Amino acid sequence: MFFQTKRMLGAHAARKSKTKVVHGTRAVEYDQYLFISALSLDANSGACSALHDGRCSIYERRPFTCRTVPLQYWRVDAALPRQFDAFVGTPGYACDTSESAPAVLDGGRIVDDELQRSRTDALAMSEQDSSWRQAILRRLKSGKDGLPTLREIDASASFAAVTVSMRLAWEIGAEVGLLSAKECRTIAGMQTKLIDRELSSERWSGDARQTLLEMQDEYRRAPNS
Repeated sequence: MFFQTKRMLGAHAARKSKTKVVHGTRAVEYDQYLFISALSLDANSGACSALHDGRCSIYERRPFTCRTVPLQYWRVDAALPRQFDAFVGTPGYACDTSESAPAVLDGGRIVDDELQRSRTDALAMSEQDSSWRQAILRRLKSGKDGLPTLREIDASASFAAVTVSMRLAWEIGAEVGLLSAKECRTIAGMQTKLIDRELSSERWSGDARQTLLEMQDEYRRAPNS
């Protein structure tokens, strides 16, 4: 599993570097990987924000992260049985583990065709996104346009992920030709409307609501959004 994990990390990380940690009197060198990924804002409700009345409201267009549950595509094959057991055993998850439930794993091998196809498609898309990740990485090295520097990311890596607005990521994608300027403006406009709608609801409070307010201000001030 160790070598499978290293291959997976190397294939999908935006950057690999060497770092040293001092243990007692000895400095230990190890590989450090930087991952760039889209994250959703958590309303602290304990449930996915796309769930309405206990059902997924975006099921037909749900992302690969959801399509590959409970065996997410970034998990190496050797770790799948352990990941499956941990997932279905999580309190509050309504997983059907009865004998009549469809088989997902057999001897550590995925036997659900749709799940396996989704994992394959997700990994292929991750490879296609490599040019986008590299474009963002180049911008991170400059530390311009509101993005953190690599030094700042490294400094916080031990306790938290560093987050920035998706608007910046979309603009970089447009600059390298992954989407058109018009598509970038359309997506930003849709995001603005989504933020406005969520703020009009009552389910956001505390730090999550403050984050939404800051996002709303940023998107409203952005040119052509």
